[in-house]
Amino acid sequence: MNLIALKAPNFSLPLRLAEAEYQLLTNDLAAAERSYEAILKFDERNSTALNNLAWILAPRSDAVPRVSGRRRLA
Repeated sequence: MNLIALKAPNFSLPLRLAEAEYQLLTNDLAAAERSYEAILKFDERNSTALNNLAWILAPRSDAVPRVSGRRRLA
């Protein structure tokens, strides 16, 4: 999905969440991970992004260090 609105300088959180969910549903996990990371840079307490990123990272060995610091934020 390459929408012009997603490249706009103003950050639309609902649009970014929709993009990330679309990427997750289409199994584009690398893109979804990048999208959720971008959302968390904007809003580090976003529970949807934290939860979905945790699910993406869960099978990986680097998941615990990347998520454990964030779990206190939600």
